[in-house]
Amino acid sequence: MGRISALTELTSLASNDYLLVLDSSANIAKKISVANAFGIPDLGWTASGETWTYASATTITVPSNATTKYGKGMLVKITQVTGGTKYGTIVNVASTLLTIKWKSGATLANETITSPQYTSLATPLGSEKLEVDSIGNSFVKAVTTGNQSISNTSGTEADVVLSSTEINSDTNNFSLSSNGITVATAGVYLIIGEVRNQDTQNFFTVITLNGTTVGQLSFRGTTSTSRGYQTSNGSVLLNLAAGDVIKIRYQNRDYATSITYAHLDLIRLS
Repeated sequence: MGRISALTELTSLASNDYLLVLDSSANIAKKISVANAFGIPDLGWTASGETWTYASATTITVPSNATTKYGKGMLVKITQVTGGTKYGTIVNVASTLLTIKWKSGATLANETITSPQYTSLATPLGSEKLEVDSIGNSFVKAVTTGNQSISNTSGTEADVVLSSTEINSDTNNFSLSSNGITVATAGVYLIIGEVRNQDTQNFFTVITLNGTTVGQLSFRGTTSTSRGYQTSNGSVLLNLAAGDVIKIRYQNRDYATSITYAHLDLIRLS
C-alpha cells in the first residue's frame, strides 16, 4: 500500500460518515459510523449512549440509576425493524425500567432497539406537537354510559365509573383506564367534575390526583323527607406531571342511591 500524502480535511462530521478504526482483538482495520461511535443524535435529541432492550409493550429495560438521567414527561425516540422510528413519552421511571406511552399508535416490538434518544424539549425535530383543535385547545371529556348503583353502607367509598370518552382532542396526551384519565404531557390543567345522583343525603364527591383528594365537588344536601335529584360539581387548577391520573370518587354515608350521570373534563392550559 502506497503512502497517503494528502487528505481532504473535513470541518464537520455527518452521522453517516465513517471512521477507520483498528479492531485490536482481530488486528484488522474496520469502519464505524460516526453515529455509532459517538451517538450523535438528531437536532434537539440526546443519544442515550447505552443499550435499551424490550421489556414489554410499554416498558424498556435500561442500565441502573435511570432515575438520575431520565424523568417523567421526557420524550424518547427509538428505531426498530418493525415500525421504523417511534416516538413516546416517559410516564414512569424506575432504577432499570422506563414506562413509555407511545405516540400515533406505535407499539414496541420484542426485538432490537437501535439509536435510543431522549429529550426534555417539547417539540424536538421529528416529534409530534401537542394535538389541538382548530383554535388551539387540548381537552378530553370522560362520561358515564349507564346508571351506577351505590349501596347504603355507611362510609362506602369508590370510583365514579367513567367508561368512555365523549370528546378527546388529543389521544396522544389523554387516555381513559380504570375510571381515571391519565395525562402523558406535563402542564397546567383545568379539571372539571360533575356527578348527578338520586335519593340520597350525606353523599360526597371529590376529585383525586393519584389517589389523593385535591378538590371537593360542592353538593346541596337535603333531609330524608325531601330527597331527590342531586348534583355535585366543581373544578380545580393543577400542575400535572406526565403519568398523573385524575379521578372522581364518592363517599356515601346514608341511603342507597344511583349515579345517573357524571363527567370529568381536563383542559390543558399551558
